Amino acid sequence: MTLSLRRRSLLLAASLLLAASPALSRPLDAVRADGTLRVALYEDNFPFSGLKDGKPAGIEVDLAQAVADALKVKLDLRLVDAGRTPMATSASLSGAAISPGRRFRT
Repeated sequence: MTLSLRRRSLLLAASLLLAASPALSRPLDAVRADGTLRVALYEDNFPFSGLKDGKPAGIEVDLAQAVADALKVKLDLRLVDAGRTPMATSASLSGAAISPGRRFRT
């Protein structure tokens, strides 16, 4: 099965975004075993993420859905206020979370 150029580009971009913020992420095996990819995005960050007509929309929303589709798992997407800590969610594409590698840097 050949993926379209657009779909491959979306998957590559999503992979890069996910790799940029490994904080609070689960191993891929755990995501597949659970059957759910959990992603938290800012609720008012257009064109990247936000609500449009009461539904999640934006580039990062599309990327998260493309990754979930490629993994054949359900997407659990949560839009959060920018003031809310990403520590309350299972994953964050924002890159603002504290990772074990960043924890002790001054």
